[in-house]
Amino acid sequence: MSNRKYGKSMAIVMERPRQVTFREIELTALRPDSYVAQTTMSGISSGTDMKTWLGLQPAESLYYPCVPGYENVGRIVHAQPEAKGFAVGDRVMINECRYFGNLCAAWGGSSEYVVKDSYTAPSPLIMKTKTSRGATIASLAWA
Repeated sequence: MSNRKYGKSMAIVMERPRQVTFREIELTALRPDSYVAQTTMSGISSGTDMKTWLGLQPAESLYYPCVPGYENVGRIVHAQPEAKGFAVGDRVMINECRYFGNLCAAWGGSSEYVVKDSYTAPSPLIMKTKTSRGATIASLAWA
């Protein structure tokens, strides 16, 4: 599958404190071990996301524009040849997407698509669930 199909995504973007848009963003380039997941639900933190909205996050934590959103729940829609452990169609809970192509990921859960691999998530921050309800519960429990 061409990387161009998953080169962009729609996302909620905090352009600056107290200004939010819904727009297209660039995803990171696919690597040999990448998965692409389509988000079906994203959690919102009443602490961290609210601080980001208000402009109270320390500068070392993020910069604007950024994609907020904590854990997201979704389904694997693409797996690169060296991606192991998940298959297209698997329901997953994803804790953070650490990088996007053209802006700060912050925590990145509020993107339609996320790329997960050894670069965007060096620790195993993705887990398979058997049902969408299980993914939702896992996401809520993680928060």
